Amino acid sequence: MLLRKIYIIIFFFCIFFSANSQTVFNFRLGYLGFHPGRNSNSSLYENSISENGDVVIEPSLWFGLESFIREDHTSIQFYQGFLADAAARSAGFSHVGIKRRLIMRNRLSMFAEIGTTLSYRENWAPLAGYNANADDFKYEGIGKWQTKWIWVSGGLSWYFYLTKKHDMSFAVWYGHYEKTITLTLGYRYWFSVIFKHPKPCKCPFDKYDKKYKRS
Repeated sequence: MLLRKIYIIIFFFCIFFSANSQTVFNFRLGYLGFHPGRNSNSSLYENSISENGDVVIEPSLWFGLESFIREDHTSIQFYQGFLADAAARSAGFSHVGIKRRLIMRNRLSMFAEIGTTLSYRENWAPLAGYNANADDFKYEGIGKWQTKWIWVSGGLSWYFYLTKKHDMSFAVWYGHYEKTITLTLGYRYWFSVIFKHPKPCKCPFDKYDKKYKRS
């Protein structure tokens, strides 16, 4: 019931911002999970590539909508992700946050992202050898799925201009899953290259008002 209410809110949130701002589609592919610190249930990490469970192969798919509220440097974003967690169980997350460009040099731009995330996973209780009291992730729930709010999540992302409507991306992210850092490679598609929220007296103009313009 909680997930259903959250998805309804997010659905109308996305429609509102998509209709009133410049919108892009993001796709990301995650491939590693880093778990710094203690990993008490590391014996369950089926795809661990380190002795103590610090580094685990955790494939993930991210689908996102991003709506710019000021030119091409500040946006509201939503991500829905699906992954196999450290124990190779099904998991997912829903993220809402804000993104702000920090640097742009020719074709390369760097953004900071911050927001909040609802993370959920298949219950680990049926796993042989699972110690709930020592679980460092602290997910809650006794049914098929367990959930956890990660109040602060985000990271740094880099985008490389390819063509007028296409970018490639790389990101370092914390908080799509509790106490987990991940790396992603991705793609960004611009539905429109004309600003919907430009500075006064500078309309119309292309997405980038520098050397490499969206034109």
